[in-house]
Amino acid sequence: MKVSYLPAAPAFDPFSECKYVSAGNSVMLMSADHRNRIARIRKIDSDRYTVISSGEVKEFEHWENRADGKNSLRKSVQKLRDLINANCTESENLLWLTLTYAENMTDVKRLYRDWDKFWKRMKYHLKSESVDIPEYIDVIEPQARGAWHHHVFLIWNHKAPFIPNDKVSSIWNHGFCKTKSVSSVDNIGAYFSAYLCNLPVEECENYSSESVVEAEVPEDGKKVTKKFVKGARLDLYPKGVRFYRTSRGIKNPDIEYMPLCDAEKRVDGLEPQYRTAFLLTDEDSSLSITVVKTYYNKRRIGNRLKGGDTV
Repeated sequence: MKVSYLPAAPAFDPFSECKYVSAGNSVMLMSADHRNRIARIRKIDSDRYTVISSGEVKEFEHWENRADGKNSLRKSVQKLRDLINANCTESENLLWLTLTYAENMTDVKRLYRDWDKFWKRMKYHLKSESVDIPEYIDVIEPQARGAWHHHVFLIWNHKAPFIPNDKVSSIWNHGFCKTKSVSSVDNIGAYFSAYLCNLPVEECENYSSESVVEAEVPEDGKKVTKKFVKGARLDLYPKGVRFYRTSRGIKNPDIEYMPLCDAEKRVDGLEPQYRTAFLLTDEDSSLSITVVKTYYNKRRIGNRLKGGDTV
């Protein structure tokens, strides 16, 4: 499936079907000029498939690394963004921990084992302090030098307790820990998903100037502007790595399908914060679908989309 981004968003029939995704304070409307409800291929085995219209047998592309499947990885990052937004609605109920290794640790299996041990020790500490056990979202992130570290969102249904950073470091016991503030971020999922996809320019060796973007990020309780290479971190994820885990109590976003006009009524009074339009083309069948995604933030009233209608 080929993806081609469009310079402007087309208008759709107001009664066409729309996907309405509500995740905390974030709302996404996804519309398409039509939906593909017909199977175009039939799977033969893990390596081959048949193009139904022609009977031609083709081979699936097996990615050597996640860089070859960026579109698939981006979809996973989008699911993670919605999970974060659906659960991290109140910054005062949240702790964001970054757990790093003292050495250049590149073993993914050890990464999972170390997380399991950390979480057991953390629960023991919280119980000893008579503190409720929170829900969690644990995300692993690769660095340009090959090392991994954890980003952990601990989520309570009340104000988060104070846990000294040195205490968290001792519970982690593999290197360093940093607790970040998210009080200045009103769309944590969007900020964090961009963080997962992009690399700071100082960590990249080869990149084009067209791929550099500027973004405001929270640092020591303030917002600072930094330069990033868009999508560069996706090249570092190996194939088959499950890059996030959640506790059982994590809520999924609410997803509904309805006419576009009904979806737009639900966001009446909100201005779109971000819009993207793209063309999906199936090279086997020549089928093409135009898709438009529009994002809204319930905490931003009257703040119009800046810089045009596409990003």
